[in-house]
Amino acid sequence: MDESAYEEWPEGIDDTPWFRWLRENKPELFESYRVQKEKEQSRQKVDNAWSDLNAWSDLGPHWGDRRAAKEEKKIPAAAKSAMRHRSACGVKLSDSDLARFWSKIDVKNASKCWPWKNSLRGSLGYGQFRIGDKICDAHRISLELKEGPLKKGRYVCHSCDNPICCNPHHLFGGTQKENMDDMTEKGRGDN
Repeated sequence: MDESAYEEWPEGIDDTPWFRWLRENKPELFESYRVQKEKEQSRQKVDNAWSDLNAWSDLGPHWGDRRAAKEEKKIPAAAKSAMRHRSACGVKLSDSDLARFWSKIDVKNASKCWPWKNSLRGSLGYGQFRIGDKICDAHRISLELKEGPLKKGRYVCHSCDNPICCNPHHLFGGTQKENMDDMTEKGRGDN
């Protein structure tokens, strides 16, 4: 085995007699141990970086305001013009929630679909978004930001028939029956 490959030992692996024996007699075991140790160190560096980042976010209102203002700029103009409310799914959205939400949507002009670019729910492929500890359908959030909370028993229907579309101009509230009638009328049902 080439000794020069181990000139730089990962931190935490000492050049002790046991490691020298392992390196010389069981090189594949030593190599897997060395790789595992490097991965642990890499994960620790990432964890430390996140801790440092979180520490910066706790510097007070001045830093928070600056970050929120920066994130607010990320909300596309077309989306901003459609927003009349700031709560959805029974939760008030902060500036950072709104910026995070709209960053996951490919916002185009009002006539085109605005596809959801993040995680999908179920086999039908509806977008989902986490607000605090609550997970909501992305198209529902989009419609509620435009029109306000939907009444109990109301569903969000797509006039474009595209489940990942979050363009509030393509969405409307309706009952389950209205949604099924719309599906049948457009020939999407398995009758």
